[in-house]
Amino acid sequence: MGWRIALALIALLLLIAVVIIQRPVAVPAERKELAAAGIAEEYGPSVETTMVAKMYFGMRTIVGGDPQFARMMQESADSAADFATGARPAEVVGPPREKPDLPPPAHTRMQAAVLAAETLGEEAALDRLRRVEPVLADDSVLRGDAAILRRIYGGESGAEVSALMEDAERTAFLDRHGLFGELALSHGDAQADVRTRAARSGLIMVMGIMGFGAVVVLAGLAGIGMLIYFCVLASRGKLRPRFVEPARLAAADEGATAWGWGLDPQGRLIWLETVAVFLAAFLALGVSGDMIQARVGPKPWVMFYALLGQWLLVLTLFWPVVRGMPWQRWRGELGWHRGEGFFKEVGAGLMVYLASLPIYMVMAILVAITVIIGKELGWDLAPAPEDNKLVDLATSGNPLLIALLFLLATLWAPVVEESVFRGALYRHMRWRLAPVLAVFLTALAFAIMHGYAPIQLVMVGLLGVVFALIREWRGSLIGAMAAHFVHNAVVLTFVIVLFGQMGK
Repeated sequence: MGWRIALALIALLLLIAVVIIQRPVAVPAERKELAAAGIAEEYGPSVETTMVAKMYFGMRTIVGGDPQFARMMQESADSAADFATGARPAEVVGPPREKPDLPPPAHTRMQAAVLAAETLGEEAALDRLRRVEPVLADDSVLRGDAAILRRIYGGESGAEVSALMEDAERTAFLDRHGLFGELALSHGDAQADVRTRAARSGLIMVMGIMGFGAVVVLAGLAGIGMLIYFCVLASRGKLRPRFVEPARLAAADEGATAWGWGLDPQGRLIWLETVAVFLAAFLALGVSGDMIQARVGPKPWVMFYALLGQWLLVLTLFWPVVRGMPWQRWRGELGWHRGEGFFKEVGAGLMVYLASLPIYMVMAILVAITVIIGKELGWDLAPAPEDNKLVDLATSGNPLLIALLFLLATLWAPVVEESVFRGALYRHMRWRLAPVLAVFLTALAFAIMHGYAPIQLVMVGLLGVVFALIREWRGSLIGAMAAHFVHNAVVLTFVIVLFGQMGK
């Protein structure tokens, strides 16, 4: 009894520690204030605004110069300019509040002004610049950039202004504004290479969004049919759970009490130990990675360390074997067995995943509505983190890093996360709890490990429920792993296609 309570507390404390280091870190208020005044630690094109700009050029090749389309895209750019801070400047996106929000970063607003010259004309760009300049600090480098933009949109061509700039000045200007700096310095040249490149990558992004949307719609329709099918089977009592009760499985194993260290003679805590060992190793990897990055900065090899280090966590799954558990029992209890056949288990897992998609989509819509309503009421329910490692990796342009990220999401996550949460933790929970409680608690642990804002954890938790239901129904982890693989592969492919065009 004493070891069981102590082990449960250790696992809980480790989980809390992992949640703390994984939590999304919002941009500090002081940095927001400095960025709003045109003083930032780092400048660069906003990912959101860049996405809108490229999609504008891509779509323009399809719809032409439709004024309504141009106005719509500019409104999106103005909104995207303040996305990173959750700000809502009254002059851009709506009526003023009693207590105005902090303005968004000045350099993102200037970049939205550059796009305004492309969509609505020079006067629209100058109008946005007039709104930004009064808030700039006296020592902001952006004052010089604003002067350059005013000259360009006030009558001089971008090429003329660029020719008068020193090489170092031009390089610094482009470093601060990226795509938008190129657009400004080539203003007046409709055939400039930057516009051709933006149109090409924008088309790829638009096609990716359309393709993803088509997949979602088709999968949703198939999911409705599959959900009806499972409801019919359930009403006829034909959905028999295949999860083997722990007590029955242990009794059937002659080696069930053969333990090396004698702390757990019946084998009822070994799976909780396994979860604790995994959490400890995960925590050590995360803390060491943060310490290295704090010392040397965001070097590419630090990312390699974090990505490759996670593969070593696979070894923690073998903790019961190290402690003396027979190999066959380990495979059976963890769920690493073929069930009724590999392909049948894969098919069953994908069927349940499809059936869950309509529910998942409805929940996603409800979460989005909640976030929008909350923002209108002044509650930032989904604050943008100070950094987004997934987006950073997807936009890095490093093929090896992107490949490692893809393998981590589509192989490591299905194998390790399913083995830890639907394998080890679910097995432990089912010793004492009903299936409903075991499903809920393991899904909760799975969700909070992902380090999103609380409102966003609803979607991850729902996936955890789906994967746990597959485990309860099939017994084997193959179906849950297959569903996890498909979900991550589709979503990550979309993210890589979309964000991979940012630097092109």
